[in-house]
Amino acid sequence: MSESRSGRRPESLTRAEAARRLGVTRQRIHDLLKEGRIEAGPDGKVVAASLERWMQAKQDEQYLLTVDQVASAFGVHETTVRKWAARKRLPYRRGRNNSMLFRPDDVAKFVPPSRRVED
Repeated sequence: MSESRSGRRPESLTRAEAARRLGVTRQRIHDLLKEGRIEAGPDGKVVAASLERWMQAKQDEQYLLTVDQVASAFGVHETTVRKWAARKRLPYRRGRNNSMLFRPDDVAKFVPPSRRVED
C-alpha cells in the first residue's frame, strides 16, 4: 500500500480490531482479505479505508431490488427482467449469492419495451 499524499501511511487495524469494528470473527476478516474485498497494508494489518468502503457497499446492498421486486413493479415475469438485464437494457450487479440486484434509481429511469399488440 502506498503512502498518502500527506506522506502519512493510511490508518491500519489489526485483524482483531477490524473484526470488532464489523462485529464479525477474525476468520471472517481473514476470508475478506483472501477474497480481496478488503485490503491489507505491507505490515499485514487491515487498511481502515478499505474496511469503510466494504461496510458502505454492504449498507448500499440493503437498498437494492431483487429480480422478483422489479418484475412486480413492471407487471412482467422474472425471466423478462433477467433478459432485459442480460441485454444490458437494465443495469444490475451481482449479489452475494450471484443473484441479480438492481438500483432503485436505475429501475425508476428504465422504460420497458412496449408489448407487441396484435390487431
